[in-house]
Amino acid sequence: MSSTRDSKSASSRNCKSADYSWDRRSFEQHRRRVREATPTVNVKTPDRRPHVRYDAKRLQLERERQTQIARDNFILFKRLTEIMSGKLTNKYPLTQSKSKCIKTR
Repeated sequence: MSSTRDSKSASSRNCKSADYSWDRRSFEQHRRRVREATPTVNVKTPDRRPHVRYDAKRLQLERERQTQIARDNFILFKRLTEIMSGKLTNKYPLTQSKSKCIKTR
């Protein structure tokens, strides 16, 4: 009976060592696959979209606004120059008309 026991234990040892080597080989293969794995999700920055970043309409409106401001500033400068040089003509004189409703003493 002891011989059958020894043969069973020997075969179980062989089986265990075979399982161990197979598990080890399987684990090494798994580790190699994990090392060589490539990401499947794209985590790169998105492509640049210059037409969104460069807003042509906004720049056009800003340019027109700056042109209008420069034009108004030039008109004001001309008026101030006329005032300072004394060449201003009184195009719109201030006149005080007496009110017909209020009688003065």
